[in-house]
Amino acid sequence: MAKNTRSESTILFKMIQEEYGKYLTTAELKEVHEEVEDLANNSMSLRAVKLANNVEPFIVFKPYRRGK
Repeated sequence: MAKNTRSESTILFKMIQEEYGKYLTTAELKEVHEEVEDLANNSMSLRAVKLANNVEPFIVFKPYRRGK
């Protein structure tokens, strides 16, 4: 895991723990921590994709036909 991801996930988890930790068990907190790490990893992967300013989102065109 990259350093940026670790620090990002640590910060996010601490925020969640401070706000909701009193309502969660140790096992639930562990699961939340794992999910936050996955989220941070996915975010880092998405940020690594370089797009030009003129790249538009991919749209799936599905024409509507009456009766089908």
